[in-house]
Amino acid sequence: MLRSTSTAWWPEETFHDESYIDLVLVSKALPENPLERLELLYRFVEGREEPKGLRPEELGKAWWLEDAIPL
Repeated sequence: MLRSTSTAWWPEETFHDESYIDLVLVSKALPENPLERLELLYRFVEGREEPKGLRPEELGKAWWLEDAIPL
């Protein structure tokens, strides 16, 4: 799981009880089609989670994870 610290992606000053939670899942078992990935991941959303799915070969291209912190 990764959490972004970038002010453009998750500004600390705007975090509050109603904020959503970004979850990043990296797996070679995810569908290659990004829309099919979203459909699969959103089946498991129960609250304010916002899932993102990447295949391992895409991880290096995910510029929006540059400041992310592994949890």
